[in-house]
Amino acid sequence: MILEACDQRILAALRCVDAVTGVPLIDPVQVSAAGVKLIRNRRGLYVIQAAPGYAALNDYTATFSEPPAAPPAGKTWPVNLNLQITDPAGRYLPRQVQLKLPRAASATATDSLFKAVDVALYPSPTAAIASGWAVIRATVLAAAAAPGDRPRRLPWAWIRVVREANGSNGILPAPAFALADWRGEALIAVAGLPVTTWDGSSTLAVQVSVRLEVVFDARLTPLPEQVDWLHFKDPNAGYLPNPDLLNGPDPQLQDGRITAYRLASGRDSPDRLEVNLIARP
Repeated sequence: MILEACDQRILAALRCVDAVTGVPLIDPVQVSAAGVKLIRNRRGLYVIQAAPGYAALNDYTATFSEPPAAPPAGKTWPVNLNLQITDPAGRYLPRQVQLKLPRAASATATDSLFKAVDVALYPSPTAAIASGWAVIRATVLAAAAAPGDRPRRLPWAWIRVVREANGSNGILPAPAFALADWRGEALIAVAGLPVTTWDGSSTLAVQVSVRLEVVFDARLTPLPEQVDWLHFKDPNAGYLPNPDLLNGPDPQLQDGRITAYRLASGRDSPDRLEVNLIARP
């Protein structure tokens, strides 16, 4: 009998979670990146085993007992690795996620190799919803910039839902996030809102006053509000959003907001979200 040791260093692991509930996904999605070897393990984690397409990481994965303390000569760390995630079932919108590799070998580090990176996937406009969610089936639009212009759809707009500072009845557990698809259609869902409250004499339905913050990448082409989708060709074909970068200092990003918007648990309604976009300084 021959004993053979097969040791392998991995680079990172991803865990895909539902952006509304934070619950890890059970059904598989597709995670890929050029020049990367990746598998899905039995725990549902997407493990990056190697990155043969990235020369700066080759020595790191080839040496198991002691990873190199510095990148190979002529190379630099960290390496920005962009992965694409798509859901074949169409329940979640596609997205990119960027990882900085290699991750720390210490188990206690914030960016530890031993901690899976949670990646939020945003529900598509046709995704199933739970009965207690507050839901907006939104068409996200930029208001007309000049007289005679018409509102334009904002493809891949990113939306954040936060409670207004002066508040109202009800509790928004934490900021909620949503992503529009290539048509500017978004399913904005907030879980955990109370259904009713008691004022001492009667039971009242709870409404929460929130602010909707919209971020749009100005490198994209807005779309007409009225579209014949059967014959319309996407002018932004090939674009894949990275929601993690849509709240950064990028001067190409534009911001808009809607204040005093009312949410209620169990409400599922369509709406036009029309915002005035402002370029970032």
